[in-house]
Amino acid sequence: MKTQSLHKTRWSMAGNLLLPILIALVFLAFTFAYYPFREKFQFDTDEGLNLMRSMLVTLGHPLYREVSSDQPPLFTHVLALVMRLAGFEVNPARLLVLLFSSLLVWACAQFLQLTWGKLAAVLFLPLIVMAPEYLRLSTSVMIGLPSIALAAVSMLFVTLWHQKRNSLWLALSGFALALSVLTKLFTGFLVPIFLIGVTAAMYFDEREQGFSWKMLRPALIWSVCFGGLALLLGLLLVGPKNVWLIILPHATAPTTDW
Repeated sequence: MKTQSLHKTRWSMAGNLLLPILIALVFLAFTFAYYPFREKFQFDTDEGLNLMRSMLVTLGHPLYREVSSDQPPLFTHVLALVMRLAGFEVNPARLLVLLFSSLLVWACAQFLQLTWGKLAAVLFLPLIVMAPEYLRLSTSVMIGLPSIALAAVSMLFVTLWHQKRNSLWLALSGFALALSVLTKLFTGFLVPIFLIGVTAAMYFDEREQGFSWKMLRPALIWSVCFGGLALLLGLLLVGPKNVWLIILPHATAPTTDW
């Protein structure tokens, strides 16, 4: 009986791991096979800007010093690496974004499976395919979706920490959100939300014993991992002198009255 129970547990764990992966692979295969992104000259003017920046970086021109950009550097350098491998072609760049989109689908399917069950994860696939503009964004060389994909991975890892209380998930979540912010700054609003969430969870777990600095340990681990990687890669890829080239355009951007 114990052996049968152990086998059932292992099969259940394998199914829980494989289902979100299968959902992401189905999305990837469907979009690659049926969405006509290879026939489109340009989805958005941002495609041309991102491609030109990465092409110039590939040719040896330093980003920010010789190549103007008001965005974080990570996607530009990753796309430059793709260009070194595949040449100056738009379709490999669009496939890169499609891979990020598939990562987003995997993270969301895994999150839904953890919180609402397998049916919710399965139903997520047709809903995301039918979402207006999502397939276009999944194959457009723009930085927003890759940043959101990495943020979704960070959210998934935070959720796993809430369920398992393993500090490894905190570290991975911090690293993932750091990569997200280094792709596009707008996911930075998640930083205080995640910190408040993990601190509140520890407080409700330990409140009967009174306040303890131990309650702040998860937030500290997450902050060190997030801030450490963001600072390290930021200094390496941007440089102290060029940080303001990213911050000022966003800080001084005019607001829109609706």
